[in-house]
Amino acid sequence: MLYKYADINDNFTLNNLINNQLGFNRIENFNDPFDTTPAAFIKKENIINYILSVPTIPNNVKQEIFHLSEKELKNIFLETIRKPIFTANKGITCFSETNDNILMWSHYSNNHKGICLGFDINEENLDDFINTAKNINNNIFNSKTVYRLFTIKYSNNRPVLNLFNINNPTEEYKQIENMLITKSNIWKYEKEHRIIIYNGKNISFPTGIYYNRKYLKEIILGANLSINDFLKLYNTIKSFDINIQICLTNKEIYKLNLYPMDNNHIKILYKNLTFLKLLSQSNNEFNLSILNLNKTFNDEVLYHLHQILNNIPLNILNKIFDKIPLSNIISFYPIIYKESIQNFNVANINFLLSFLSSIASYSKYL
Repeated sequence: MLYKYADINDNFTLNNLINNQLGFNRIENFNDPFDTTPAAFIKKENIINYILSVPTIPNNVKQEIFHLSEKELKNIFLETIRKPIFTANKGITCFSETNDNILMWSHYSNNHKGICLGFDINEENLDDFINTAKNINNNIFNSKTVYRLFTIKYSNNRPVLNLFNINNPTEEYKQIENMLITKSNIWKYEKEHRIIIYNGKNISFPTGIYYNRKYLKEIILGANLSINDFLKLYNTIKSFDINIQICLTNKEIYKLNLYPMDNNHIKILYKNLTFLKLLSQSNNEFNLSILNLNKTFNDEVLYHLHQILNNIPLNILNKIFDKIPLSNIISFYPIIYKESIQNFNVANINFLLSFLSSIASYSKYL
């Protein structure tokens, strides 16, 4: 399994889930300025031989290049290598071998407020994972598009690119590949893999690449994923046949515990949270039949339940639901996750009232 950390509110993640797409970015947009930037080794005589072999280069341009020093040529190359003229047709998407790394959740999943997608992909099934036909039909791929899955190498030394070594193009290709898959040792904790796509002309990145959904096996919810973001996510993936887990912070050591969520319980949780929003909107006279609650509730408890939420306007409740992590419910109020509110009995109504009281306490600070 390879994992992709994502920010659920980045305007792409939910749409990509709906459309079965992965975002492929360009090199210059990466957070590491050293990523894919080699130490360039240039022999001026090789450049001259290369230029002389290219008839489409105008003579005046050739003359200008001939008068540059090796150092000047190296600086021009290093300045150019991360610009769109070089990177636009190269798309990269990144994965990790790990799904519980605290730093990864912080850096790539909006401070644990996002999600992590688990894909069952490897070099053997990559051709089936990438939906080539759909990408061609949508004018994303063309006949010259190629792609590969790489495992990132970590080193204390930057890769060296011996430019314009026209006597050995195979070695030059290996050097370029090494440049694309080598990173500093400080990133070793990421255990990164990446798919690199090279497109022909006229098709550029960043863009979304279609994949086959059957390879998306699980979604892990961040420890700080808000209640409202869970509701948005569930609306997107409720028809998916997929395993869902949630990160809970270990109470004793610096560790994230992954807690499997039963699909039926997730559905109950969604309905309960949606029901609480509905209750908050109700300004009608309190009526047991309208609320459709278990008739074993006594009127005093029901009235208290309604009054707490009825005194919190929906816009305030939404702000509160933007702040409360879903993991709080799983950790402290599991009854809301495991049983429908409409079926609550007197024995567990106090858990609900406690949760609602905690919600109400947030409203004082908004």
